[in-house]
Formats: sequence, C-alpha cells, structure tokens
Amino acid sequence: MFFCFCMATPLLTAVYRFLIFTVISGCGFQVTTILTSIVGIIFNQAFGLYLYLFHLLRVSFQRQFNLLTLYIRDHEGEERRCRGAFFSTIVDFHCFKGLVNLSIFVMFPAFVFAISSNLTYQYMLANSPCITGNPLNMNISHHSLRLAWLEIILSLGSYLIAIGGIQVEYVFNNFVTNLLHLRSSKHRIFWDTLIKDINHVTQDSYFYLVTIIFSFISIFLTFNFSSQDVTDMVVCNTTSIVCV
Repeated sequence: MFFCFCMATPLLTAVYRFLIFTVISGCGFQVTTILTSIVGIIFNQAFGLYLYLFHLLRVSFQRQFNLLTLYIRDHEGEERRCRGAFFSTIVDFHCFKGLVNLSIFVMFPAFVFAISSNLTYQYMLANSPCITGNPLNMNISHHSLRLAWLEIILSLGSYLIAIGGIQVEYVFNNFVTNLLHLRSSKHRIFWDTLIKDINHVTQDSYFYLVTIIFSFISIFLTFNFSSQDVTDMVVCNTTSIVCV
C-alpha cells in the first residue's frame, strides 16, 4: 500500500505541473515542458523509492526485535548466546539509525527552507502589483503555489510514514519495554548483565537538539521577514508569460 502511495504521488504532482505550464498558462505543449515533467517524475519516484526502503528497513527491524525478544525468553539464563544475538541486532540497528539521523539532518532543514520559501513567495505575491494586476499571472502564481505546498505536504507526510515518526528510537524502546516484562529473579545475574548492555547502547545524543535549533532559527527568520519592507524586492515586468 505504501509502495503504491510512493509511486502514485510523483505522477500526481507531475500531471498538475504539466497542466499548469501547458493548459493554465496557455503555452500549449512544449518540448521543455515535457522534459521538465519527465525529470520531475524520475526525481520524485527515486525519492519515493528511497522512502520506501526506509519503510522496509524499519518494519524489518521491528520484526527482528520481536524475534529477539522471543529468543531471549526461550534461552533465558544463557548469557553468551543471548548477548551475542542482542549485539548482532543492535549493530545493524545502529547503522540504520545513523542513516536515518543523516537523512533528518539534511531533509528537516530542507523542509523548513521549502516552507520558508513558500511563505515568502506568498507574502510577495500578495504585495506585487504586477501579479495582482494581471489575471493570467495571478492564476498561474496561485496554481504554482498550490503545487509547491502539495509537494511539501506529500513529501513530509511520506517521510513521517516511512520512519514512523520523527525518529526511529521508539523501535528500540519498544523492544526494551517488552524485554523488561520478561525479567525474573530466577536469573538475576543474567538480567543485570543484559540491562547493563542496554544502558551502554542507549547513551544520550544531542543530534536532534542541534537539528531542531537550526530549524527553529530558520522559522524565526522566515516569520521575521514578514515585518520587513519588501517593496524594493518586487520588480514588475510589463510583459506577459513567455512560452518557450
């Protein structure tokens, strides 16, 4: 289901973009418009496959942790075997977690920048006499703005669905919670050793704090822009839309 969603949304935005630059603008079918739409489809579908890969990895680790919980339950007290299986899974999960952290570090500020750019464009659009005075330019600008918001919403929504939220740490936290329910006093030394291993691999990180700080700085600068005078930034062109 999620795979179909990742493949269908690029087609949806590509068709909308094609209609804007052919039918709504009145330019008709142009080679550059067709090529732009094709490149947009390829790029967006590659991004969709990238998110679907994240989705598959997250689901696979959730099932792997469930199997690991059952394995530890069935081999309770066998410290060497359980610790070996535990660290084998944790190493793979930390690689996946590092990849997710890297994507968050890149994509979250990118989403903030996209939203900031759209808000800025929308503000300038409302204060541009050359746009508001031309019905065709106004119509094209409004549809372009809707397309941009649609792409942001679909991309952000797909990313959150693929990861299952903002971070994947909850996958490991659910495993720890299920594991603690199995703890018994019969094998106290075994569980104490396992809990120490868990505490060792769950050290705090300031990665998300740094990302959120920079993102909030971008948001603050965007909303602060609305109080500035952008009259000099609005340049009117007396010509209409030029079709190439």
